[in-house]
Amino acid sequence: PPPPPPPPPTPVGTPVLWPPVQSFVPLPGGNVSVTPTSFSFCLRGGGSPAPTSPVLAAAFVRYATILFQGRPGSPLLACDANVPTPSVALSSTLRSLDVYIDSNDDNLTSGLANESYTLEVRGGSGANASGTVRAGTVYGAMRALETFAQLCTSARGNIGCTIRPVSVRDAPEYKWRGVMVDTGRRFWPVPTLKWLLNAMELNKLNVLHFHFSDFCRYAIESKVFPELTAGLTGLQGGVYTQDDVVELVEYAQYRGIRVVPELDVPGHARGLLPLEKAGLQFCEPADATRSQLYDDPTNHTFGVLTKLMTELAGLFPDPVFNVGSDETGVKGRCPLANTKNLESKVLDHVKNTLHKQPMAWVNALTTTKAAIPGTILDTWATVYGMPDVVTAAGYPCVASTYMYLNHVDGAAGSYSNYWRDIAPGVTPINKQRFMLGGEISMWTDDYSYTHQCGASSGPTPIAATMYGPQEDSTFAASLAGVMFPRTSVGAASLWNYQPELDPNSTVFVAHMRAQNARMIQRGLDTCPNDCVCEILTRCGTAYPNASLVEYTLL
Repeated sequence: PPPPPPPPPTPVGTPVLWPPVQSFVPLPGGNVSVTPTSFSFCLRGGGSPAPTSPVLAAAFVRYATILFQGRPGSPLLACDANVPTPSVALSSTLRSLDVYIDSNDDNLTSGLANESYTLEVRGGSGANASGTVRAGTVYGAMRALETFAQLCTSARGNIGCTIRPVSVRDAPEYKWRGVMVDTGRRFWPVPTLKWLLNAMELNKLNVLHFHFSDFCRYAIESKVFPELTAGLTGLQGGVYTQDDVVELVEYAQYRGIRVVPELDVPGHARGLLPLEKAGLQFCEPADATRSQLYDDPTNHTFGVLTKLMTELAGLFPDPVFNVGSDETGVKGRCPLANTKNLESKVLDHVKNTLHKQPMAWVNALTTTKAAIPGTILDTWATVYGMPDVVTAAGYPCVASTYMYLNHVDGAAGSYSNYWRDIAPGVTPINKQRFMLGGEISMWTDDYSYTHQCGASSGPTPIAATMYGPQEDSTFAASLAGVMFPRTSVGAASLWNYQPELDPNSTVFVAHMRAQNARMIQRGLDTCPNDCVCEILTRCGTAYPNASLVEYTLL
């Protein structure tokens, strides 16, 4: 069938909605006022007592704070659908946003939630102002609250805001819209992850791909193998306690974001070196740079990994478990068949013992051919296979191929790398059946204290001086400048990509400036408008203690 027509142009003076919505229809009537003294979110049950959800209730409080700049108000009114709205004189003041949801189930462990919604605000023309949200799930309602907050504009110094009457119908093109964070090299402090989760909610992203093990560290406390993190002190300091993980998973859920863990094996396993005494074996046991695991005939390596995966499965409730499987090779005593066998056993353990859906990088299909049916494959380099290859082979696909944030483009307002079709060449039927979505990736190779933390030889990384925990604040600022607003553009590509929009056009850049200003208004660090932010500099000024070595932008 022909593609749907693009949404009508946004009327002059209408707030920018980001990501772009599927349908935006202005309605007749005058502006509607929203004030903290008279407005509430009203959760209605559609004919039965209103369902309750602590996740949605918390979102009401959070968005009331956003709307009214922290001023006191009455953010939540749990209204029974059988109780009519109080009769008042005709008013252009919106007294409630009535939220109807089909299910109050806010459990994200069932996987990819339905995030579609409709939002309608009416006012003036001889009728009371009214606002209505209809969604199938708690998380669809939460996306509607973000749109409502973006529609509600306030004059400088005003506590309340105004909305023009409008009807919005919206849903994401892709159900998997993620950000990959590499904490297996440079550790990301918990406050930095929370900053990112808040920024993700604003941009309607819904998956945090938590890459916590790599060459430099295994970043999560293990009570089964406490020696894993015992050496992470001083320059190497940085470990998430298990309580930290529980807190982060809940914090993400309350923003409609899943947390998918990645234990990267059998390659990139240098962070697991402390487990050699427990039986873990490497392909090149005498090599100081050893980082790839050996599938020994006595199953010692596999036995250690199963204990580790079982512990992690109890910490991360998400139904998907990522086991990496990228960049392996023929090394030492490990022919390709040895690596394939270990990867296949690990994937099978995830599926049939942990009862989760396995996920891996595309190399599990195209390098070792270890992928088992149902494995979600994440594409990342064209040489290893693109989404068309993965979907044609009948595997679910997540595309990370294009959006690597550490490959800094170096230009203010240069968004073409992130505004794109993530599934070129994928047939319509395969897109519908297998294309889950995509991810925006922030690798921290450039922040390591030495090249790949000793896994290979190479030049000192350009931001090596930001590696230690004493530089956490500088590291967080560098991340924010590199990641945003670029991530906002990528988020929009995953929500509602519109090929007719030119990312270099005046209109597109103006929209991104508005979204970036919105982030700043909400207290979220980002690269300021009219600035160039790179790994070592922001707006032309070097970060404190940044190692200003010469380097080539990738």
